[in-house]
Amino acid sequence: EESRKSEPEILQKVYEIAKWNEDVRGRAPDMLCYQIFRDTSTAVIRTRLGLKPDGARVLYLIVFRKLQPITKLIETDFLRAWWATFHEGHLSLWKNGVYHRDVSPSNLMFKLTSDGKIMGVLNDYDLAPVEDGVARTDRTGTVPFMALELLDPEGPCGQINHAYEYDAESFIWVLTWITLRYDNGTLRATGRPLDEWPKASSTTCGRGKSAFLLSASRRKLQAGIGHEKNLPVAHVCMDNLLRYMVSKVASVYPNQVMEVDAAFQKLLRDSVPAFLIANKHFGEWSQ
Repeated sequence: EESRKSEPEILQKVYEIAKWNEDVRGRAPDMLCYQIFRDTSTAVIRTRLGLKPDGARVLYLIVFRKLQPITKLIETDFLRAWWATFHEGHLSLWKNGVYHRDVSPSNLMFKLTSDGKIMGVLNDYDLAPVEDGVARTDRTGTVPFMALELLDPEGPCGQINHAYEYDAESFIWVLTWITLRYDNGTLRATGRPLDEWPKASSTTCGRGKSAFLLSASRRKLQAGIGHEKNLPVAHVCMDNLLRYMVSKVASVYPNQVMEVDAAFQKLLRDSVPAFLIANKHFGEWSQ
């Protein structure tokens, strides 16, 4: 969308933050070059056809240094990369005015540093507005990983600002999705739970996710090979999410959202193993 900041512009802001913020450094993809094809603007095309321009989109070609999907990692390597991408990358950027808003497995990546260490990377900033004083009420994200409130047809979808807690919740759904569906870094060919979520409408998917969250039988599902110790972390995260959702329903102000640090504490920090928290800068570690 031409009216929004482009991904290269957003990434330039990320790189500026990384110059002085050690947590962010290396957490974004390395952009090598990009090209804007302004003649492809839909406004130009519609004008040439004698139609009234209704918004405008333009093609960008961006070349990045190659990354690997986080789904290839298993055991502690995976959990550390997931946590580092969230804690050191996403959280630090949010506090500095870069709001990702599309947390999904395909946007959590990793790379190997020159000395062979693993580093988690947050990818795809196309939907990430930067702090400019404008409320962001458009509903964005990848449906199976979006916060439940954003999928609820009776909720404030499209009417409230995209709060930090919604992205924090997305990290929980990503953790759950990967630990249930991947064996030794490869997507299961058959017998995958949650297969219906990507195929459903946003409303149906939201209902399915709510039922899953409330169901005691979710603990009977078998963890993916290599994620036997990671799936219990996902369950603790989901339990804390469930308690928070129940408390909101019972609240006098059900549409009120938490401040950033409170959301981080309640939804994620209180759910993960102590070893992840004890060593804050483990973002790079040897295989």
